[in-house]
Amino acid sequence: MSPNQEQQFVKYPKDILAWRRFISGNAWTVLTVIIDKTSGWDKESDAVSNSQIAAETTLSESSIRRLVAGMNTTDGPLEIITLGARGIPVFRVRRCDRCQPDTPVNLTPLTPPTAATTTTGVNLTPIS
Repeated sequence: MSPNQEQQFVKYPKDILAWRRFISGNAWTVLTVIIDKTSGWDKESDAVSNSQIAAETTLSESSIRRLVAGMNTTDGPLEIITLGARGIPVFRVRRCDRCQPDTPVNLTPLTPPTAATTTTGVNLTPIS
């Protein structure tokens, strides 16, 4: 979408939307601003400053720094590709691969129930 057209909404792919189950509400708020600045403009990545995020939220810049640091891990939703002009981080949002809801799960008991067993575990390994 070009910057001249008025943007009505941002679509969130399911594998990006899934992050909201694994991060805090404030982290999700920061992530949505970064998604709006990248995917909302059909970009793979973009430089987004803490002040830009603060202007779009009610969070302080120090809170934003902590939240970004917590999400910029090897298995987190954010990747800082490089530092852009004036040291502003260039973000890329990773797809969430922690949960694949369409994967069938084996729900057979681990052990057959016996009179001595009061609780039975359930095998939750994905079916291949």
